[in-house]
Amino acid sequence: LTTSDANQRTLCFLREIENIHEHLFDSKISKYIDMCHSKTGELIIDSEAENLLQNLKKSRIPSKLQSSNIFSYQVHWTSNGINRHDHATYIAQFNNDFYHAVKQQIDQCVKSRILFDSDPLQHEILEHAIQCKTYVNKFHGRIDILNQFKEYVMNENENRFCIAYGDSGFGKTSLLAKIAIDVCIV
Repeated sequence: LTTSDANQRTLCFLREIENIHEHLFDSKISKYIDMCHSKTGELIIDSEAENLLQNLKKSRIPSKLQSSNIFSYQVHWTSNGINRHDHATYIAQFNNDFYHAVKQQIDQCVKSRILFDSDPLQHEILEHAIQCKTYVNKFHGRIDILNQFKEYVMNENENRFCIAYGDSGFGKTSLLAKIAIDVCIV
């Protein structure tokens, strides 16, 4: 959080366990909240750790990161621990948020490096490569047409143009992107 570009490099994922303070004597509680023994030997919440954590969550992190970099989740504590249904929902949402947030940060980093570190030609080549990958991810089926094109492109004795034509939305760009990727791999 001390870097000047924290918003480009940092994501924060916070899980709040609702009702946890009402179940301090559950056997699993110490895995989810800092506990310590009082002078009388009673198990209590470690107030120093709790205060530091709350300060981090409520003050320090929001002062350094924009809200789009902070993800919060709520799960409910029951007498049997964390509710399984809530936990499954939370994990699915966390996975989705984590994937998209990290992907977005990587994409932004790549784009900024392209803009700062490359010449215009290199930038254009990389943009085409990114577009190609996007189209390939959308490509499904049409193996027969794909094989015909690949065979044509790989034929060293063929000197004629190869033309892909069809109605708008037919998938010509995706097909050519897939061919470009597959031919490069061969």
